[in-house]
Amino acid sequence: MLLEAGHQLLVLDNHANSSPESLRRVQELVGPKASSRLQLLEGDIRSAADLERAFAAPPAAQPITVVIHVAGLKAVGESVAQPLAYWDVNVAGSRMLLAAMQAHGCRTLVFSSSATVYGLPEQVPIPETAPVRPINPYGHTKAAVGRRERLQVYGGDWPTADGTGVRDTIHVMDLSEGHPIRPEICM
Repeated sequence: MLLEAGHQLLVLDNHANSSPESLRRVQELVGPKASSRLQLLEGDIRSAADLERAFAAPPAAQPITVVIHVAGLKAVGESVAQPLAYWDVNVAGSRMLLAAMQAHGCRTLVFSSSATVYGLPEQVPIPETAPVRPINPYGHTKAAVGRRERLQVYGGDWPTADGTGVRDTIHVMDLSEGHPIRPEICM
């Protein structure tokens, strides 16, 4: 969707739980004109050198102004078997990414959390007011970035009783539409 909207994309990926084939298929889906705006760098968010290379990769006239952070490990069972790997990638990696963003003046981050931060919910759907009580390493790594007093949700005209958004299982295309990149912040 971002390519179709005309954005330049740079993907930094170590392929730990992905494949270059996925991006090849994206290029095939969007066609040659849009795919020319997709750049892939092999690297890891835990590496300052890889992050520096990523932030230096775009032309000087178009610095990275927005980061959509989806570089993380995400399997609950695996997080129980390998908790240190999850803390390393999901928390230390996120910290490295934030430091690189700060160093390069990039102040816009899109980061999706997970319902696993609530542990065993008292009710479903889980209200945003539910206590944060993760019960596995994956949930703990998602909760470790802290909690704000309130989260700003853009839009008050959702088709709900009070006009606010409701969290639920969603299709990947709906997720991508839910993370819009406003043209005024995207160079």
